[in-house]
Amino acid sequence: MAKRPPAVKLSEADVTKQVTDFLRYRKWTLIRLNSGLFNTKDGKRTYQIGEKGQADWLALKPLPMLGEMLGIVNVIFIEMKATGKKPRKDQERWLWVKGQEGFRATWTDSLDSFIEWYESSAVDSGEKAGG
Repeated sequence: MAKRPPAVKLSEADVTKQVTDFLRYRKWTLIRLNSGLFNTKDGKRTYQIGEKGQADWLALKPLPMLGEMLGIVNVIFIEMKATGKKPRKDQERWLWVKGQEGFRATWTDSLDSFIEWYESSAVDSGEKAGG
């Protein structure tokens, strides 16, 4: 992924807000993918939720025309990071595997780098990020 140097360092929460707002404005449905180890209240049992390295977000959008009638959707898996941070090895691997399976999968540490990826990967049938 080509990276522009960001002007401001943002937290992962700030990057997430910017990217999810960008996608919601373009009518994407967003689902937060929680993963990790979780303990029961009593602390006696631990459960694995999701997959190791799984992306933070799943974005879905019906394809124009026929996709809206048949339920065919564009899919993006997105791993969010604070400015200057990179995915862990297990996260890189998970995104790579999803790409090999035919999904669009990326990580980002800024809105600018996400928009650059979004436009270069023609995710939205040629729609430019500006509108």
